[in-house]
Amino acid sequence: MEDLLTQPFHFFVVDDDKDDQLFFERAIKTVAPQAKVTCFSDGTEVMNCLYDRQIIPNLIFLDLKMQKQGGQETLTLIKQNEFFFEIPVVILTSATNIREKENLMQIGANAYFNKPDSDNEMQKIVQKVCKSFRFATAKSR
Repeated sequence: MEDLLTQPFHFFVVDDDKDDQLFFERAIKTVAPQAKVTCFSDGTEVMNCLYDRQIIPNLIFLDLKMQKQGGQETLTLIKQNEFFFEIPVVILTSATNIREKENLMQIGANAYFNKPDSDNEMQKIVQKVCKSFRFATAKSR
């Protein structure tokens, strides 16, 4: 398998707050300028894209609390699907319930972070995720 450090990669950001989408996208583009980012407003949108199989992301940043299809339901659908279950899913949420976090990790979340308040903290999370999953960043080249 070719090292992901040498490949372009694609992130999905799933969050119903447009400001948070921009916050995520800005942090990703700062840390990994070569990354492609596609944003979705809810779980239904991202699942429709995945079912079409035209774009399969390398990683999904998933908000937990969304008005239509929420993060837990979306995570469950991804991890139960034979075509998508290997896609890493990182939960980013303003919720801080330990039981909820444990449940999400059991379902198959690869990481769980509380949404940060600053660009710097968001960039640190993106950097950590990229390093964990071996995606190239501006600092790793």
